[in-house]
Order: sequence, then C-alpha cells, then structure tokens
Amino acid sequence: MADPELDLASLVARMEKLEEQQDIVAKYAVKIKRQLDHLTEQFNTRPELQQMESLQEVIANLSEAVANLRQPSATITSEESSAELQEEQETDDVAQEESLETAISAEEFCRRIEEGEKDFTGINLAEVDLTGKRFPNGLNLSQANLTKTKLGRASLRAVNMIGANLTEAELAKADLFQANLSYADLEKANFGQANLAAAKLEEANLQEANLIGIDLQQASLYGANLSEANLNEADLVQANLAQADLTGANLIQANLSEANLDEANLELANLTVADLSKANLNNTRLNEVKLSGTDMTGVNLMGASLRGLNLSGVCLSSANLCGTNLYGADLSGANLSSADLQAADLRQANLEQANLSQANLHETNLGEGDEQANLNGAIMPDGTIND
Repeated sequence: MADPELDLASLVARMEKLEEQQDIVAKYAVKIKRQLDHLTEQFNTRPELQQMESLQEVIANLSEAVANLRQPSATITSEESSAELQEEQETDDVAQEESLETAISAEEFCRRIEEGEKDFTGINLAEVDLTGKRFPNGLNLSQANLTKTKLGRASLRAVNMIGANLTEAELAKADLFQANLSYADLEKANFGQANLAAAKLEEANLQEANLIGIDLQQASLYGANLSEANLNEADLVQANLAQADLTGANLIQANLSEANLDEANLELANLTVADLSKANLNNTRLNEVKLSGTDMTGVNLMGASLRGLNLSGVCLSSANLCGTNLYGADLSGANLSSADLQAADLRQANLEQANLSQANLHETNLGEGDEQANLNGAIMPDGTIND
C-alpha cells in the first residue's frame, strides 16, 4: 500500500510545476501580444495604405461628382438633339424664313432684274403691285412669298414658282406659259383667263381658286387640289388631271377633251354642258356629279360607277362602258350609238328614247322583272325602235 505522505508531496510538486509553466506561457503571451500590436501599428502606418485611403477618398469624390453631372448631362444631350433637329429644320426652311422678311418694293425688284439677277428664291413680294410687268423667261421665284401679290396681265413665261405661296394672288390674264407651279399654294388665287398652257401644277393647292376661262391645255395637274375651284369655260384639252381632287368644282362648259382624269375625284362636281370627249375617266369617282348635256363622245368609263347618275341627254357615242355600273342611271334621250356596253349593269336604268344603234350589248345586264331597264322608244342596236 502506497504512503499517503509521499503521494501528497508528489501532487504538490506537480501543481507547482504547472503554475511555473502557466507563468511562462503568460509571459510569452504578453510578449506575443506586444509584437502583434507593433506589427499592426507598422501595417496601419505604412505609406501604401495611406495612398490607398487617399485614392479611395478621391474615388468617392469623383463618384459624387459624376452623380451630380448625370442629370445635367441628360439635359444637355436632349438640348443638343433639339438643336440638331432645329438646325435641320432651319436648313430646310431657309427660303421660307427669308420670305418672312420685309417685302421689297416693286421698284427694287424690277431694278435687280434689270441688273441681270434671275434667282429670287424665297423672296418676299407679298402684296406688291407688279401688274402688267414683263419679266424674262425662266425667272426663279421658287418658294417666294407672293401672298396677295398683283400680277394681273404680267408676263411670267417659264417662271419657276415651285413651292411658292400665291394665296389670294391676282393673276388674271397673266401669261404663265410653261410655268412651273408644282407644290405651290394657290388657294383662292385669281387666274381668270390666264394662260397656263403646258404649265406644271403638280400637287399644287388650287382650292377655291378662280380659274374661269383659264387656258390649261396640256398642263399637268397631277394630284392637284382643285376642290371647290371655279373652272367654268376653262380649256383643259389634253390636260393631265390624274389623281386630282375636283370635289365640288365647277366645270360648266369646260373643255376636257382628251384629258386624263384617271383616278381623279369628281364627286359633286358640276360638268353641265362640258366637253369630255375622248377623256380618260378610268377609276374616276363620279358620285353625285352633274353631267347634264355633257359631251362624252368616246370617253373611257371602263369599270366606272355611274350608279343612279343623271345622264339624260348626254352624248356617250362610241364610249367605252365595258363593265360600267349604270344601275338606276337616267339615260333618257342619251346618245349611246356605237358605245361598248359589254357586261355593263343597266338594271333599273332609264333608257327611254335613248339611241343604242350599233351599241355592243353583249352580256349587258338589262335586268328582269322589277329591275328591268326602261327601253321604251329606244333605238336598239339593230336600228329598230323598241315599243
């Protein structure tokens, strides 16, 4: 059995040894901590870190500046875009802006012409009196402001007036032979008895213009706006009126012989006693048009709609009416001799005393029963009179 006193002495010795080791460890830990603090201080105070902190501060300041600049930048970009658009618009409208300047006098204009000047693009001659003046051929007045300008009896042959503003201008009896007035604004202008033979008025605005007795032989009015215009007794022989708008226009006694009215709009137009002989009315709108006493000899109305129209007494001799819709039309006393009515629709049409001698009625729909056409007293293709 072990000696208790020996065991106790051994235990005490071990405890003392452990305490001694703990003191050593504690001292070592303090030393390590001091070294670590020193290293930390050295790390925190090194030049590279200070430079990094300085850079971070600079970056932060720059970021803040960029953020502040974003909104003004967007505004500037928008302003620059607007400026570019404005500059482009100004470039396109230079002549118009010039025409808004103070109008020059008739004397100054004539003096400049006498000095040999011919290019007056965008000039402002609004309300200037140039009545009876004679100007050299080929004068350039494109995009000029000629609003209410007085040019009656003036000689302006072959003048360039493309895009000019001639609203309410006075041009009665003016000589504009071969003039170019395409895209010009001629609304309510007075061209009474003016000479515009062989002139170009393509896409021009002639709304409510006075064109009584005007000479437009062989003129090109393609796509022109002639709505409500007065063309009574106008000479439009061989004129090109394709796709022109003649809604509500007055064409009483107008001469449209051999004129091209392909796809034109003649709705509500008055063509009483007008001459449409050999005119091309292919695909022309003729709703509610007035054609009383109109000469339509040899006219091309192939496939056109004349439904319900009053064609009483109209001359349609040798006319091309193939496939034409004449449903319910009044053709009483009309001259349809030698007309081609092949496949035309004549249901409920009034052909009383109409002349159909030598007309082509092949596959023509004359209706049956209540829709049968009225042929009482009509001269039939074989020359017999229908009872």
